Amino acid sequence: PTYIGIGEKDYTIDEKKLYEIELPTELKEEGVREIGNMYGRKGIIYISNAGNVYYTGSLQYSGIEGEDDIIKVVTKLPISNIECIYDTGIDYGMTYPYLKGKDGKIYTIQNPLSQLNKSLYDYTFKRILTNVKDLSNNGYRIVYVDNDNSLYVAGNDKSQLGLGINDTSEQREFVKVEDINIINKVEKAYVGSNIYILTSDKKLYATGSVGINGENAPGWTEHEMQINFVEILSDVEGFYTRVNRKIAYNQEKVWIWEGNTNWGQIYNTPYEIKLSDISDTLVNNIRDVVCNTENYVILTKDGKIWTKGNAPGSGTGIKHTNFQQISQSSFDNKKIVKIVTSGYDRKAFIALAEDGTLYGWGEDASILGLGITSTTAQNTPTLLPINNAKD
Repeated sequence: PTYIGIGEKDYTIDEKKLYEIELPTELKEEGVREIGNMYGRKGIIYISNAGNVYYTGSLQYSGIEGEDDIIKVVTKLPISNIECIYDTGIDYGMTYPYLKGKDGKIYTIQNPLSQLNKSLYDYTFKRILTNVKDLSNNGYRIVYVDNDNSLYVAGNDKSQLGLGINDTSEQREFVKVEDINIINKVEKAYVGSNIYILTSDKKLYATGSVGINGENAPGWTEHEMQINFVEILSDVEGFYTRVNRKIAYNQEKVWIWEGNTNWGQIYNTPYEIKLSDISDTLVNNIRDVVCNTENYVILTKDGKIWTKGNAPGSGTGIKHTNFQQISQSSFDNKKIVKIVTSGYDRKAFIALAEDGTLYGWGEDASILGLGITSTTAQNTPTLLPINNAKD
């Protein structure tokens, strides 16, 4: 409660309920455009429609000098002209805030590699990158794509960055990847257990380590380690990764693969599934895909959701070895326009309906805002107590 703006440090407060946060008058007048949470639930950052930034939580994530104090009420920060919080792809929330300015530049409060070395900590906002098109990191590696479609990488192990070198020392400055197969063709980057990229010619590449017993399952079989970017798939329109699971798609097929799992299936390389083999209604109808450590989900352009994976928490309450549609009645026959994964290990799914209502389900219902304190599964979608949501 201390970090989210609902009062003093009182652990008798039930943290598994929804609370209204008191916002300052100026922020109410400007209107909230976007909200993001900090790593470890240590704070909340707000972007207003006017481009101002507000914050509550641990001082060290605020951009204000200091490390140990707590900002207990929503407070305006000394930075403005911000368009949005930039999605860095971090698994459990932002380690440090990345903000995109209306000038197209990315701002953060510290050297992006300082988490590797305490001596580099710096708690003031500063510009670190320009000409950025896309960015992703996981605490050990950080990569970005510039507006010329080139890839730049940095991290704690040069051999894991696709630079073609067997050197495990740290790469503390960004360096351009000169791989002839991807240079000037990179559209989007994803950093999970490995670095993945999508190129303008619709190819998916990856680099790095396979891990113990193939647990990362990056998609190749001939070597445990790749120091260059290796082509995994072609004709790919979209991709999503969550630790040991991956899903890619085009309008005719999906590919899934994963490392070690607790329910018996292991695909260390992409396993192709023709959409027509599931249902003709899926062909030329894919809008997006997501997955967590237990389940895969497909969202169609006409607002329906299909799921494959473990139970409980599959959305239908039973295990599916192939994709099955979640009944539209589970969403009160509404069209779903977006779906995201949420919580530790992304063990819940949140679906946004066209009318602004939200539905949630998954292996852990305690993160759905329903007042549930145990990690009980919500087997089928349930309406969440939020209305008029835009995103």
